Amino acid sequence: MVAFRSGYSLPHSRFLFRALLFSAWHLPPHYHHCTLLFVLLCITALQGGELPMLLVNFSKVSKDFGGNPVFKEIDLEIIEGERIGLVGENGSGKSTLFRLLAGLDTPTSGVISRRRNLTIGYLTQEVDPALDQKTIFETVSETSVELVALPGMLSELEAQMSDPDIASDPDEMTRVLEEYGKAQERFEALGGYTLGHRVETVLNGLGFDASEHTQLVGVLSGGEKKLVNLARILIEMPDIV
Repeated sequence: MVAFRSGYSLPHSRFLFRALLFSAWHLPPHYHHCTLLFVLLCITALQGGELPMLLVNFSKVSKDFGGNPVFKEIDLEIIEGERIGLVGENGSGKSTLFRLLAGLDTPTSGVISRRRNLTIGYLTQEVDPALDQKTIFETVSETSVELVALPGMLSELEAQMSDPDIASDPDEMTRVLEEYGKAQERFEALGGYTLGHRVETVLNGLGFDASEHTQLVGVLSGGEKKLVNLARILIEMPDIV
């Protein structure tokens, strides 16, 4: 497998893909079934397109429970931008496959590779009882531990900037200002300034009226709680849902 980093310039990528195209036609006979894929990727690159990124790869993955096989030697690739539907009877292993994909379980055999820093949103069939005492809006807003902590950090740094002892020390003041700038940039990168609006938009889109946003999660039906969990995932904006 050949991987190209985002740092490659387009001319450089074109040169590499020309070399790859030449190599594809000279593969041994037992690799000829791969040649068409190589050619398509080369054409995409030479036309100025981007090589689709491989997010997850299952190689000969098997899963057993108590010696009973759920599935055997699965090969699977998930490419960035794909939309995949999984259909199967109850007990056929759909939930098990999703848990393996999300890293919540390990295969009995085989290898699962994921892109570095890949984020996966997994909508479980269970609802966390700890959320029952929070409002719908709070529950959906508190999706990122880091994002929840940043406002407090910013307030603390603002208080330090008002401290006479720090204000009179140029080195300390410079340090605090640098930390504040980094925290502010991180807060913005995580969507902190638009979080409230995004939460309202997602909840409204899932059928929750504005008057319901302050209801406790504990009074909701099971189906409504799952919608709240779905809203949390949508706010997180993971690479794979």
